[in-house]
Amino acid sequence: MDKNEIEKIITQLRNNSTVKKSKQILADIKHIDSRLNEDVFKLAVVGEFSSGKSTFINAIIGMDLLSHSTEETTATLTYITNVNAKDDRINTCKVNYRSGKSIILKDLSCLSDYTTAQSGNNVAAEISSVEIYVNFINSDYPIMIIDTPGLNGVADDHREITLEEIKKVHACIYVLPLKGISKTDIDFIYIIQQYQNKIIFLQNFKDALNAYEGETPEGKIEQIEDILKKELYDNGIKLDIEKPICLSALMALVSKDKRIERLYSDSPLLSDEERKLLYDNSGFIDFEDTLIKMIESGEYKKTIISSSLRALEQIVTELIKELTDETAEMKVLMQTDSKNKQNYILQNRIDNYKEKMSSEKKRLENFVLARKSDEFSLCKAFVKDSIDDIIDRIYADVDDALNQYEDIKSFSNRHSKMEIGEYYADKCNKEIKNLKNNLDSTIREVLQRIYTLSILQAKKYTSKKVKSNQKQIEISFSDPNIGKIDLDFNSEKQKIQKKQNELSYNRIELKSIKNNKDDNENKLKDLEEIKNREDERHGLEARNIENSINALGSRPLRRVWYTSETRTKTVYRGGIGFLDWLCGPKTETETYSKEHNNDDEIRNWDRENANLIDLKMNENEKHKNLQRENTRKIESLKRIKAVNAAQTEKIEKEIHRLSKEIQEDKNDLAFLENNAKRELLNNAKKELKELIEKKCSDSCDLLIDYLSKMFENNIPKIIDLTLDFYDKVIASKIEMLNEFIEGNEKELFTKYNSNDKDLKELNLILQKITK
Repeated sequence: MDKNEIEKIITQLRNNSTVKKSKQILADIKHIDSRLNEDVFKLAVVGEFSSGKSTFINAIIGMDLLSHSTEETTATLTYITNVNAKDDRINTCKVNYRSGKSIILKDLSCLSDYTTAQSGNNVAAEISSVEIYVNFINSDYPIMIIDTPGLNGVADDHREITLEEIKKVHACIYVLPLKGISKTDIDFIYIIQQYQNKIIFLQNFKDALNAYEGETPEGKIEQIEDILKKELYDNGIKLDIEKPICLSALMALVSKDKRIERLYSDSPLLSDEERKLLYDNSGFIDFEDTLIKMIESGEYKKTIISSSLRALEQIVTELIKELTDETAEMKVLMQTDSKNKQNYILQNRIDNYKEKMSSEKKRLENFVLARKSDEFSLCKAFVKDSIDDIIDRIYADVDDALNQYEDIKSFSNRHSKMEIGEYYADKCNKEIKNLKNNLDSTIREVLQRIYTLSILQAKKYTSKKVKSNQKQIEISFSDPNIGKIDLDFNSEKQKIQKKQNELSYNRIELKSIKNNKDDNENKLKDLEEIKNREDERHGLEARNIENSINALGSRPLRRVWYTSETRTKTVYRGGIGFLDWLCGPKTETETYSKEHNNDDEIRNWDRENANLIDLKMNENEKHKNLQRENTRKIESLKRIKAVNAAQTEKIEKEIHRLSKEIQEDKNDLAFLENNAKRELLNNAKKELKELIEKKCSDSCDLLIDYLSKMFENNIPKIIDLTLDFYDKVIASKIEMLNEFIEGNEKELFTKYNSNDKDLKELNLILQKITK
């Protein structure tokens, strides 16, 4: 069936006389007509307030925009529209007030001020909606994701907001909490299926599945499919449901938004590679692929058609049932012979209604009380389990925060100057407050469920406000006594100090010896150098002398030779010598043979040779004396070196002994101190945990008392509401019968024909819708 055919059906319905009389039906038909002709594909995200809807939507956007916590957050409708990256509206949002005023926010970080019940304003009362414009999917097609308050929230107006929006969208994304699909979800789905045909089920908190207890994504999906089959399909409710997807919205969000540094508060900082791994393991790609496939394949167009047909089918089916019952009643009356008989039959039925009212109201009251007993037991178990979880979480925090004695001393500095008792009292108060809020939501859900079951045949689900006295449970702790153990170990410390002083003296002495050793080593090195240089000098000098001796050669042999020489000699004249005196002596020249030899040469050689031998002897003696002195000095230094080595070895052994003893003493002291600190720490933690357990247990008793009072106060109201509803239904039936009694046959016939005509029209329309 195409859009034009559906519009023809809508026109036919609007012209039906019975439909014209119902403002609610006309309004519902208007919603169907609007969503049939919209250009935007709308998906409503629904589920319990603790299912992680806001985190899931943040993951779609890729930014941590909407607040998310275990407490109820969303208090107004939030529309997230996919726009082109070049759209002027991208990364902005528009806040629409019920007064007609609207403002544009350029900073998306301010968004939580306009979307949470925990903000300063009465959000549901003042703000009608928030529109966010981002590019969140790989497509330019205008897709709108709508965050709804949910049907079981405690905030006022949530239920009507959600139901009206479900009527306007084309499909629903149902986000399930860790516990999976529950009876409350089934009740919710039963309502949704009256207006929607397409539902995508998402099992959230994949990251919190406990593999050790056998929880797996596949197991969760199989569990959801089994419950849907049993509760819906086996009861004749057929829906267009994709295969459920198990994912972690938190892992997907953290992988996309780099402003979030850690997956959990106690997790390490994430690298880009780890973020990619988070996304791959989150299962979110399965959802994104499903959504993209719906757009690219054109399946969304079929969804728009089928959701419209589903809503129309529901409207027509309910109208047919109402008209059929009413017409059957009139037909019985018309078959009687006279007005008196008609009145008799009608009066009998009125009397029958009145006669059964007492017993049926008693049965209704017993039903409510039986449900109250069962639900109270479940709520009581919820409180006890929640208190146990709180105790476990705080115990884990204590163990993590107080690993060593020093953590006690530094605790205040690490926790905003809060003392241990004050800090954990505050932590307990917050946990109990959250539990109290969750308990209020649970009570509201349970009471509403009891009431719903009591008026299961009602055409429109009517919830009543359950007022309760909000009793605040405050906890105060005294600081645990951490001064029971003496940490003074002066005697042990003095013993260690004495040995450390002795060790210091030995180290100074060793340093002095090592300095002397270094000095002696240098002197020894210098002497060795001198000795080596002397050997070199002596060798050179000895070689020079030997060379001189070799150059002198052998001693020359004595040689004699003769030469012929002339010489002048004086010859005296004789006499008395007067002539010699007067004239001078007389000279004569004679030739003679002169003898020659080399004695001078030999003497020179002997002299020079003797000098060289003396020089050699002196040199050897000098060298010998110098080397003897050097050797003496070297041996002396070596003896000193040996003494120093012995002293060094002795002192080093002493140092080693002292160091070892000091370390052993320190270890012993550390062992004593650690044992004392450990005992102190354990005592402090034990006392703190005992306080935590006691106060949490006291709080558990208070909450159970509170729970009991809530049931005792509200169950009578539910009984009254149920019986009042019953009375109104019966009164309406009696009123209708009385109208028949007071009316005439012509009026009855006219109404019968009108109903019969409308029924035929509606049956034809239903045939068109379901063919």
